[in-house]
Amino acid sequence: MDAHRTEVFVYRAWKLRVALVLLALLALVGGWQLYRMGGGHAQAELLRLGAERERLAREVASAHQRLAETERALALLERARQVDEQAYAEIRRDRAALEQQIHDLQKELAFYRGIMVPESRRVGLQAQGFVVEPVPGQENRYRFRLVLVQIKKNDRIASGRVRLAVTGQQDGAVRTLDQAAISTDASPHFKYRFRYFQNIQGEWRFPAGFVPERVTVKAVPSRRGADPLEWTFEWPAEHPQAPA
Repeated sequence: MDAHRTEVFVYRAWKLRVALVLLALLALVGGWQLYRMGGGHAQAELLRLGAERERLAREVASAHQRLAETERALALLERARQVDEQAYAEIRRDRAALEQQIHDLQKELAFYRGIMVPESRRVGLQAQGFVVEPVPGQENRYRFRLVLVQIKKNDRIASGRVRLAVTGQQDGAVRTLDQAAISTDASPHFKYRFRYFQNIQGEWRFPAGFVPERVTVKAVPSRRGADPLEWTFEWPAEHPQAPA
């Protein structure tokens, strides 16, 4: 009777080991397939970014050519001294618009270069390209924009929240205003979710007499165990906020 039980036990243990080996093989095959799928998607994204960068370079070259043609036409009109004032004003406006277009395209092209071939040796999530400009006709109101980028570590999706705060002077004292206090839509933070980059932009309205000096950006990743990241940008000197 005891010998029969021992034989049944050994037989079941052998079947269990075979089942475990099969499960391990299935897990390895499935993991390898997922890895190949993820790598193919990342390669496709890099190819798309490369194509976008080439398109922007072509647009910059085309805009330069059109600007040269416009300048030649303007020189002819100036030498003739018999040009119609309205046509002359339109050509000047076209020239200014083309110069602005070239400037914007070059900035965007430099941004794509920074993503494809980053100058920074640091890897992971980075904040860069902080820009702020006053809203025309709106006192104490500003538009801002910055970019979150994954450098050399874009094999996974980055996600989380971004909080911003502006520090400056008011009535002779240092004061820090968080995003919820100055945002025109009262949003306390921004959500981010991307593989390569994401624009963060919005509008701020400062209280009268507040003079901004620097902007603090804090990213809180949603991944468990990830530490918060923080960056500081100086307020641009060309956009001072004068006390009201």
